[in-house]
Amino acid sequence: LAIKWIAKPTRYLVENVKQLNTKYNDAIPAYSNKKRNELIFQSYRDGGIGSGETDVSGEAFPDLYTSSLDKKTGQWNSPTLLPDPINTEFAEGSPSLNKKCSTLYFTRCENHEKETKGCDIYKASKKGQGYGAPLPLVLFDDSSATVNSHPFILQDDSKLYFVSNMKG
Repeated sequence: LAIKWIAKPTRYLVENVKQLNTKYNDAIPAYSNKKRNELIFQSYRDGGIGSGETDVSGEAFPDLYTSSLDKKTGQWNSPTLLPDPINTEFAEGSPSLNKKCSTLYFTRCENHEKETKGCDIYKASKKGQGYGAPLPLVLFDDSSATVNSHPFILQDDSKLYFVSNMKG
């Protein structure tokens, strides 16, 4: 398909935003305000709060970072960690926000003394410049499901899509 795409390009331009990307996995950006000049994204970069390593890649646990677009330069500012209480010593990722950007949904995967609890979806409401205490989102009463992750909320808040290992 690459030959067809080159012959008939789209109106979109894909560029590497060097201010946001590192040699580590930086992914899942979500606009975090209505002006679309702030982002929250997941990153495995150095300097995070997470104190463990992922079983999949051996990288440090991911955390959620934020960056804003500088009005004068048109460049994204250096990313900073989302402040407490969002990031913990565990793995946080997969941010998704509702249309009003007032509610943040994300994944947290907890490991306790070499025992993996699994992953859950959390919900945190905007509070001032940050977020209030995140609460686990109870999606169903099946305690055998140990993975509920990668939330995506529709803009009208009518549906939440997610990954799970629940039966069925």
